[in-house]
Amino acid sequence: MRRSPWLILTLMLALRPIAPVETAASGGGVLLSLTPDGGLESLEALGAQVRLSGDRMLWVRELTEVLSQPSVFELDPRVSRAPSDWSVEVEGGPVNVTCAGQGGKAVIRLGEAPVEGGASYAVSALFSAGLGLIDAGVPPIAQLWVRWIDRSGGEIREMILSASGSVPAPKRFTNLTTAPPGAASLELYFVVACPTLEEPLWVAVESPAVVGLRGSAEWRPVPLALEGEGGGWSEFSGELDGVAYRLGVQTAGNPATLSLEVENLDDRERALEVALAIPIDPRGWRLWLDPRTEEPLGGRARVRTVNSLVSGGYLPISMYPLAAASGEGVTLGLAVPLDEPRIHTFGHEPGVGFGAFFPVGLTGSGSRHSRAELEVHLYACEGWEGMRGIIQRYYADHPGWFSPSVDLPLSELREPGRASRPFVQVHLQYPSAARWASEYREYAYVAQYILPWEYEPVTGVSVEEMPPSYWETVSKVEELAGDASPEGIKARAALSSAPRDESGFAIVASLLRGPSWRPGEWVPRIPMNADPDLPGYNVWNYTTDLLSAALSNAEAWGLEIDGIELDNFMGRSGAVDLRREAIEALDGDLTYDPNTFRPAAHLSYASAEYLQALREWMDSALPGGGLTGNFIAEGYPNFGLPYLDALPFECSPRGFNWGDVELLYRRFAAGSRAAIGVITTPPAEQPGILREFVDGLIFYGILPTVKEDMEVSEDEASLLREAAGVFLELHSAGWRPVTGASGEGGLLVERFGDWPSLYLTIRNPGGEEVPLAVSVSRVLIPQTEGVRVSVLWGSVDEVECLRSPGGPLWLTGGSIG
Repeated sequence: MRRSPWLILTLMLALRPIAPVETAASGGGVLLSLTPDGGLESLEALGAQVRLSGDRMLWVRELTEVLSQPSVFELDPRVSRAPSDWSVEVEGGPVNVTCAGQGGKAVIRLGEAPVEGGASYAVSALFSAGLGLIDAGVPPIAQLWVRWIDRSGGEIREMILSASGSVPAPKRFTNLTTAPPGAASLELYFVVACPTLEEPLWVAVESPAVVGLRGSAEWRPVPLALEGEGGGWSEFSGELDGVAYRLGVQTAGNPATLSLEVENLDDRERALEVALAIPIDPRGWRLWLDPRTEEPLGGRARVRTVNSLVSGGYLPISMYPLAAASGEGVTLGLAVPLDEPRIHTFGHEPGVGFGAFFPVGLTGSGSRHSRAELEVHLYACEGWEGMRGIIQRYYADHPGWFSPSVDLPLSELREPGRASRPFVQVHLQYPSAARWASEYREYAYVAQYILPWEYEPVTGVSVEEMPPSYWETVSKVEELAGDASPEGIKARAALSSAPRDESGFAIVASLLRGPSWRPGEWVPRIPMNADPDLPGYNVWNYTTDLLSAALSNAEAWGLEIDGIELDNFMGRSGAVDLRREAIEALDGDLTYDPNTFRPAAHLSYASAEYLQALREWMDSALPGGGLTGNFIAEGYPNFGLPYLDALPFECSPRGFNWGDVELLYRRFAAGSRAAIGVITTPPAEQPGILREFVDGLIFYGILPTVKEDMEVSEDEASLLREAAGVFLELHSAGWRPVTGASGEGGLLVERFGDWPSLYLTIRNPGGEEVPLAVSVSRVLIPQTEGVRVSVLWGSVDEVECLRSPGGPLWLTGGSIG
């Protein structure tokens, strides 16, 4: 019989309790010795010297004028292939592809350019489409591919740019890339893909350009001079190309802090990429891509990143707000504060070092956003702890960012009927919803639903018809805004709050074809800038009006609202707003539009301001209320974590927010708060999926639940009750980032709690059975006698503890499938 691939082992000592063991390095910290010109003379971590490859810590490259530089690309379009019933125009203007009839793919060679291997380039072009939408849940897909060619004729092909989102006027898309070593030239291809269509659709590309990043667009160190020392800090200042820099370095601590102020001294706008880096010698070091994955440090590399834009371009952000590199017996970590939102990536840049990289937008001298402030924390822990040791220190330094401000009624999960559906979200702005909620009081927690990040207008366009165009969608919003209903006031807010592109058009991120909540129609998704200070009737005005109506209806029906649930938590906040009024309203700093390199307000920064205002409103109008959010996005929603009391999120083993990368990230994001997985695939439609779902989440200490309208059998309800009991034990013990345990044969391990009562969850991610073999460090279990092992979840034969004098404790047993 195939064994369960999931197992939870409980290790308990039958003797008197001993104090929990501190697993992060407890002494030494970081010590930086600096030169008078701001150079890093030496770096000591945990008492040991770290080899350096340079001494500069502050670097910058300017992208402001990149697109005004000469292009090396020569346009000479010709059709490589296209379906016979499609039309392709390549002469005398934009390259236009009209998709018609049968689906397929067209490939048009646009031209070529000479390149230098290892050099960096900006690839840019203007895109337009008949629907005013490209790759936005509707056809067509339009991409630029590059064929790198070396002098011997060898080639590498890669997709370099993918246009997506709304294009009501020709819209520029730009991406930065690096030519492979040895490349001598490139060929650029326009690739268009469409399914079978009832009506023709066209898409066009024009003015393609390939621009080398030279001069100020290359990484350069900022010249610095010592301004003063005191209180464990050294202060430096410098200027480069009309930008002033003031760098403060805390020279000792764990963490030590690098604090930077950047100020534009010119009247023109600027787009800078700024790096705060540690120039470690990469030989023998390894970069952690996430808490479970590492690779050799060297070359140009970034830790795991996601796109901070849901459409309209590529502006990467690291998935985690911290990163780590291990070598020479230590781990060095870099982290950014969550209460000061800044788009950032972590990684290694040749000649620069292991650093944090920030895209910074600055307005003209003397204006509100002519300055920006950046901050990076430098940690150290033992080498064997890796990125998990940095996470543990980050948690310890910022417990408020990862802890609930109110306690959710988790203990009520033990009551019959509440384990599978413990929480419900309601729309109490409607009197009928308040009446319904008054009849269903078996829920442990009732939350008022709000979706402030996006607007999904009712189009009335059937999925059997062609999707609505960009202009039809915007017209529908304008029509709906005249209504006094909750839908109408949200449409009104959308008119004021939808971000604008470089041509001043409102952004439509995508169209959904018959989603589960509106299966019969096309549903647009329009991002909304949630900045409370935005002029006009904005998202904040809509929120307070909706909540006032909800509280009034709840009172009329004798209901008590336990909290607020924010759907798609910051999901559509992945956008930039180029409007002057949006830039002026933003309290935080600016980033830049990666397509035009103009300063812009990132909506995640505005959403953090919205969340702060909402918390303050709740303290007054809904004291003791919990704030939760459907945590479906990654990376930029980290800036909202300090405001949440729990992390529910929709997911499914059928590929939605599922897998070790996705679930381990949410385990990190939850911290000591409850993480709650809500299945999106109805169990009644796929027998057996609930078991897979429950087993998958329990490994990470995440509570598995179903939506309130899903049916479950008695056996499935029993499974959910059992899982809720195990979840409560793990949640009470608390997730520990540093496992101190390692599985053989590819077994994955997570730890909850501390000795003398700790839990290990064990997973076999492979397709073949492997025997149970897990080593547990004596740092976690200093005594190897009197250890009792019991299995809480799953099954395995003949679990034994094998003790080695002076070595780890080994847990062995039968196969895990």
